[in-house]
Amino acid sequence: MTKNREPTQFPKVSYSIREACAATSLGRTTIYAHIAAGRLQAVRVGGRTLIPAESLRGLLSEAPLWGQCEGRADKLRDALEEKA
Repeated sequence: MTKNREPTQFPKVSYSIREACAATSLGRTTIYAHIAAGRLQAVRVGGRTLIPAESLRGLLSEAPLWGQCEGRADKLRDALEEKA
């Protein structure tokens, strides 16, 4: 008699570009822009580009929260006006 074993669930260690887009609701161009700017790490394995899960979490944890963005445009405008 054989036992039915459930597949082992391993924590996700990396995401493909498509999976990263789906997980973050960001577009491919935005993901690639973050990679090019050095804000997101990527590794090539064979022909695939993979993003380490820690890097993706880090990108999101460093992004300002919605409420923290209020007033930034006003501060930037005021700073530019002072220089003019």
